Amino acid sequence: MDALAGGLNTFATSSYNYAQYIQEIVLETQLGGLKGERAYLDYHYDLSCGKFMNTLLHLTLLKAAALQTFRYVKELRVEAEKPVF
Repeated sequence: MDALAGGLNTFATSSYNYAQYIQEIVLETQLGGLKGERAYLDYHYDLSCGKFMNTLLHLTLLKAAALQTFRYVKELRVEAEKPVF
C-alpha cells in the first residue's frame, strides 16, 4: 500500500477520527515530466484505484473539521470528483 492510500484509509476509517485534526491537505506531484505522469497513472479516475482514492479523499474531507487549506494541483492530472471540491 502506498503512503497516499494508507494515510487516506486511516483518516477515513479509523474509530479515533484522526481526520478531525487535519489542518492542511496538499496533493501535488513530486516528479515532473513523463516520470511524474507514469507515477500517477494508477490514480486516473477511469480505473478502480482512482475511484477508491476519490472516495477515501472525500470521506477524509468530510471528517476534517479543522481543515484550513486544501490544494489540489492541476498538474497532478488525476481527476477528482465534484464532491471533493
